[in-house]
Amino acid sequence: EYDAGRAARGKSSSATRLRIDRITAAIPDILETNIYSTPSTEMANMPVSTTDAFDLLLETFKPRVIVAHGVPAAKHPQHWSGGKLITCPHLSRAGYSVVDKVIAQLLAN
Repeated sequence: EYDAGRAARGKSSSATRLRIDRITAAIPDILETNIYSTPSTEMANMPVSTTDAFDLLLETFKPRVIVAHGVPAAKHPQHWSGGKLITCPHLSRAGYSVVDKVIAQLLAN
């Protein structure tokens, strides 16, 4: 759906999507979600949003590992103690070497 919607608007996959796809190609059995439920092009123009959906997923699925990319995303689960928290720069700005380090950390768990 995501890629089809962008293609319909004449856009290719975003930098974030390309990096997430690289992770999911290496680690296929992962749940991918946003911490904030309201989409935006950047934090500065994000409407008021909650983390309720993310919190419900966290409580329900009890993941062993969370990858939080970007400062705001990394702040929300910083006190989570249910497993390993991997943080990195926002994937839209991270190089593939950062992505590969995240993959290596995931494979190690």
